[in-house]
Amino acid sequence: RRSRSEKRRRSVLSGRALGRTIAAVMVLILIGYTAIIVSRVRTVAKAYGSVTIGMDQRQVRYVLGQPSAGDGGPLWKYDDNGMRLQLRFAPDGRLASVSCFQDEGAVEPCPGMLGVGVGSAEGDVLARLGRPDGERYEGDAKQMIYLGLGVVFRLRQGQVVLISHVRPAGGLPQWRQVAWLMLS
Repeated sequence: RRSRSEKRRRSVLSGRALGRTIAAVMVLILIGYTAIIVSRVRTVAKAYGSVTIGMDQRQVRYVLGQPSAGDGGPLWKYDDNGMRLQLRFAPDGRLASVSCFQDEGAVEPCPGMLGVGVGSAEGDVLARLGRPDGERYEGDAKQMIYLGLGVVFRLRQGQVVLISHVRPAGGLPQWRQVAWLMLS
């Protein structure tokens, strides 16, 4: 026969083991979820709207149709109800960059990037994506450069006026980008 104190001790021990098992499972779930989010950030970093960096000209033409200017050359332009796309192709014919700006009152807005779009305030960019990897000033404009995402935001008077997307540089995305996607 077991005494009450022995039974209580076994109960506490099995409770501790259960607690450790639950904690270990929660850690594994968190690691898996974080890996999925990092993968999602990398995928987002290659796509902009309906095009993906690295597409060839045939694929881009299939997705966007005939450009309004530059078909067959290294620079294509599209104008869609006030949204203006400019696509640059590398010498191998693959999409190297895409930029979007929009006229005031545009019917079609430029696609956003991780919650930042044309018209977003500089403070919103910083809150969502953290400090940029670099900044450059040209006349009355400022560029905020995020190498890991492959995105450059051009701002005037504290507001995003153009989004440029290029092949992201190597390395892991910043923790704020991952955290923003986890919470969205």
